[in-house]
Formats: sequence, C-alpha cells, structure tokens
Amino acid sequence: MKPMEIMDIHKEILRKERTRTAALVAGGLFLAGLAAVGGITGFRYLARRGNSSRIAGDNFAERTSGAGNRLEEPVLGYDGMDQETLLEWLQDAYLGDDELMGIAKYERATLDREPVLAMVDDLLG
Repeated sequence: MKPMEIMDIHKEILRKERTRTAALVAGGLFLAGLAAVGGITGFRYLARRGNSSRIAGDNFAERTSGAGNRLEEPVLGYDGMDQETLLEWLQDAYLGDDELMGIAKYERATLDREPVLAMVDDLLG
C-alpha cells in the first residue's frame, strides 16, 4: 500500500469519527432538552387536570409549622424553576387559594421576588 493511500484511509476514518461524535453529542443534547420540556409539560398537564394537590399540597401550612420550622417547596420542583419559568407555570396552573397562599408564604421567606408575589396576589384576586 502506498503512503498516499494510507493517508487517505486515515483521513476517511477521522472524518467518519468526527461525524459520529457530532451525531452522538447532538442526540444527547436533544434528549436533555426533551427531558426538560417533558418535566415542565408534566407540571402543566397535572395542573390542568385539576390534580394540583399532587403538585402543591393543601396542607402547606401544616408541613411548614412542624418541628424545626423548615419550609418545604410548595410545589415539587419549585426551587428548580427560574423566575420566568415560574411565572409561566403560575399562569397556566389551576391552583386553589390555599396553594397560592402557600406559594406566597414560601416566596416571601426565600427569594422574595416581587414579580412572583405580584402574580400570586393577582391570582388570589
């Protein structure tokens, strides 16, 4: 085999490997994005079905007044949502007054974000 043939074969192997690596990375990013969207969609789906008690418990005050007075998230995944995501979720969710008051109490005790508190107040009417 001639040296030029060996170099051509080597170049072809490298090109295929780069293409395969790029496809694996793109596929991984796609799956990560799909998982993130699925989590948010799941919250919205449960809230629309009227199962918001599975997400934000009616007994928020009881859970936070126990030993140690440690506040728990009023909604599963609340601490993982940034302000924009939380505001979108609040607009789409069908939450009762107890749940909204629990969210307001938690928000005041933690990050105290004015836009979030204003939206909760608006939703409470």
